[in-house]
Amino acid sequence: MKKILFAFAIIAVSIAVFAFTQPAQVSKETTLQDVWYSFNGTQGQVTDRTKYSNTYNNTNPGCANDGDVCAIRLPNSGSSLPNQSDFDAIKSTIQNSQNSNTSLHSSIGMQQ
Repeated sequence: MKKILFAFAIIAVSIAVFAFTQPAQVSKETTLQDVWYSFNGTQGQVTDRTKYSNTYNNTNPGCANDGDVCAIRLPNSGSSLPNQSDFDAIKSTIQNSQNSNTSLHSSIGMQQ
């Protein structure tokens, strides 16, 4: 009889421990590092995603002092081209920066 009571006690304690604890949340989202994508087209093509390529390092590629877009900084897509949705999110900023000749944005390499 003592063995049965002991077994039930062990089961009850196990249930109590596992019933009131939750497993740790594991994030499936990975944080990608931002990288620079150099612009390799003419200034009329600044909103064409295929004209940008990953420089494969995390340093600003540097810009000429001419007001033209020369690079953008976006999350690493894992390929040589920027991710389409990330690029679309910044496309209007690229266009507005070029039109207004704004100097250096945090995510666009551009200098006057």
